[in-house]
Amino acid sequence: MPQKSILEDIAENSLKHPILGVIASVVFLCTGLYLTFSHGPIGPAGAVFSGFNKMFAYFCYGLSAFAAVFSAIGYVKNKVGKKQRHEFFESKKTLMSLKQMSWKEFEHFVGTFFEKQGYSVEVTGGLRDGGIDLIVRKNGRAAYVQCKKYRENQVTLSMMRDFYGAISSQANTNPSFFVTTGTFTLDARKFAEENAIEAIDGSRLMEYLKTLDVPVAPGMAGSAVSAAPASNQKSKRCPDCGAPMVVRVAKKGTHANEPFWGCSAYPKCKAIVAYSDKA
Repeated sequence: MPQKSILEDIAENSLKHPILGVIASVVFLCTGLYLTFSHGPIGPAGAVFSGFNKMFAYFCYGLSAFAAVFSAIGYVKNKVGKKQRHEFFESKKTLMSLKQMSWKEFEHFVGTFFEKQGYSVEVTGGLRDGGIDLIVRKNGRAAYVQCKKYRENQVTLSMMRDFYGAISSQANTNPSFFVTTGTFTLDARKFAEENAIEAIDGSRLMEYLKTLDVPVAPGMAGSAVSAAPASNQKSKRCPDCGAPMVVRVAKKGTHANEPFWGCSAYPKCKAIVAYSDKA
């Protein structure tokens, strides 16, 4: 594979991550200014030194402008792309419409789904080992996501094991997600529960989508809570840390099967508030 030039590297990174382009632009600009105003020794050697500095300073100014332009293009492109993804997301909220997507469209749909829950999303496109399609981050924690767009197929145990192997190879200990428009076999679902993978099938994804008017994020696999309907509830803020509260259902204890408001920053913040049917 041919090695990329410095201009290709700057353009690619500035388009993908505009902030990196801005930083590069500032660094090149400062380097150019330093070279412009630096003084060498007196005499012929000094003249050569000054000429070399001036030539290299102009080169740095050019790189600075180049990075700035591509950062601006990348910023606009990212903003427009995000708007288009969210508009596409809003138009595709039935299971049938999800099943009719291409696999790439489904990946971006799931990425937008996590963005709406407060995650930052990196689409890897399955280029990593084991087909990890997304890396989602929230509250300093990263999790991996695999997306499978099926019409009728089931996610099997071997597929779930492959995904777990990919997670393990990344030394990831946080709960991760396997999202499909199909279903999971019983063995695959059991394996997911035992290994901190939240298995989200088509029906469950539809239930999560119904909660998007309230900031309800998917519960982590293996936790004591999961999402609950909240059509009559107003958005709340955590009394301890100020993060959005999400509606969950207790799975055990004296309040098993009862809904409550839990902090979206769980387990970092474990604040809860009593749930009420009153708006």
